[in-house]
Amino acid sequence: RAAPSGLAAFGPDDAMAAAECGLGLLQHDARPQRAHVAHTDPMAVPSSMRAAVKRSGGAVSVADVGTPVLRSGQALVKVAGSSVNPIDWKLSVPGVGGRDFAGAVAQIEGPCSVSIGEEVWGDAPSGAWAEYLAVDCSIVSKKPAGLSMAEAGAMPHVSLTALQALTMAGAPWSSAPTVVILGGSGGVGHVAIQLATDLGAGRVIATT
Repeated sequence: RAAPSGLAAFGPDDAMAAAECGLGLLQHDARPQRAHVAHTDPMAVPSSMRAAVKRSGGAVSVADVGTPVLRSGQALVKVAGSSVNPIDWKLSVPGVGGRDFAGAVAQIEGPCSVSIGEEVWGDAPSGAWAEYLAVDCSIVSKKPAGLSMAEAGAMPHVSLTALQALTMAGAPWSSAPTVVILGGSGGVGHVAIQLATDLGAGRVIATT
């Protein structure tokens, strides 16, 4: 299935996986937690990193900032892919921007559901426009092997948003309803079309 320009091409299974990688926003993460503390060699992670920082007034600039220090229950992800969503510039809160991320786990602090070296993705509250991201283990999932880092880094936020909207509309459905999706060619919309079909819609009508 062709994707709109600038968006990754993927199927319903990938969209569902992206939506479900969120994760603690919809339901408690019930995956087993590994009850050990693990670290990489401290020399492998630098004390500073490059990041895209939002300033007061909305300007964004690249700067050297400190690498995040983990709290218990967090993973440090070496970011390989991210994206820019409308919420990133509509919420002009100063600090390192970005929500979507894909990368490899570099460090773990405390019980965590992922392992060092594992390729992961997720939708963070902020901080993904950086070389490293500290994120709660509850909102990190294993990245599908069939997606590149760039593709995986563009999907979590729009997929989770689409899933939340469809869930509010009663999905999954057993009655095969007709589902109307506004803005079907947009980031959330093109995921919502595929998710709606996968969640039981009998017919999907979309505007562009």
